[in-house]
Amino acid sequence: SADGTRSLTSRYNSSQEATTWSIHSLALDGSTDTTIVEKACPLTFPRMSPDGKVIALFSNRSCPSSDPAASELFFMNPDGTNLRPAGTQLRIGGFDWSPDSKTIVYDDAGDLWTLDIATLGRHQLTHGNPSELAPVFAPSGPAIVFKVQDSNASGIEVINLDRPARRQSPPPPAAATARY
Repeated sequence: SADGTRSLTSRYNSSQEATTWSIHSLALDGSTDTTIVEKACPLTFPRMSPDGKVIALFSNRSCPSSDPAASELFFMNPDGTNLRPAGTQLRIGGFDWSPDSKTIVYDDAGDLWTLDIATLGRHQLTHGNPSELAPVFAPSGPAIVFKVQDSNASGIEVINLDRPARRQSPPPPAAATARY
């Protein structure tokens, strides 16, 4: 949530009567778990915009359908109403909201794109090999950090949207270990 007190999660619910997916709002102190919406089609990977006005998530246009390949980006209001596609069959990998909630950055077939939330206009940031994946906006503004991967290696790069030249991050120290 915009105030940092709640988190969103999705759940898959299957019984003999029906299979449904739902989006839940969880209080970080553990006090409440509220179902926002429940449908017969997949609702996965919900992310609240930083301003708290829109939820972006993956879903399907044709329900019921459990085909993950048919999932695409959708938006909905924080109360679960107005579930709508974010464009014409916009099938993407990872995505992230810009700090001002006006843009989403996403990867599509190994390239990075931005999506203007107001107009649904798309802008391609990268082209060709290697694959660029898992983009994340910097919390303070126009920089996007992302994974670069080809058949020989992988690394981390940054694009500053104010100055679109790419730069590669320095390699980690030899003794560095990942922390999760």
